[in-house]
Amino acid sequence: MMKKALAVAAMVCCSATVQAAEGGYWGAVGGLMNVDIDGDNPFNVGVRGGYSWASGWGVEGEVTTSAAKGTFDYDYYYSAGEVEYSLTTVALYGTYRSQGDVYFKGKLGFLNENVDVDGYGADDSGLSLGVGAGFNLSENLNLETEYTIVEEDVGFFSGSLVFRF
Repeated sequence: MMKKALAVAAMVCCSATVQAAEGGYWGAVGGLMNVDIDGDNPFNVGVRGGYSWASGWGVEGEVTTSAAKGTFDYDYYYSAGEVEYSLTTVALYGTYRSQGDVYFKGKLGFLNENVDVDGYGADDSGLSLGVGAGFNLSENLNLETEYTIVEEDVGFFSGSLVFRF
């Protein structure tokens, strides 16, 4: 019974007849890059900005870089150790935010990532997909949390504070 009540409450919150805000926004983003290797994952911070129409559709750009580098352990027959690495991403997305004070967000776009391993870099580009949820703290301030697929073995768990103007 409790699960049904929570499900109904969530549907009511997300389907409220609040009109989506139209206009530009910018925000700060931070989170953990979940890399599928043994070791510590990097913590990335960055900025995002975009524009949303009243329909919920919009465009968004985002740039992140590693504030705390990740590490991975290696163990070869002749040596063992730990190597530091960082990730930098630049992305452009098409977005959709549902209406309501509690809302869902989806994004699909193009992302370029640069991996720097002890001074040696490599670039990769491709499609990126993300899903998330948000909460309107006020008319001009939103709190969002997301999971973004950066590439096959890299995901980005992030939170952001978004200011609308």
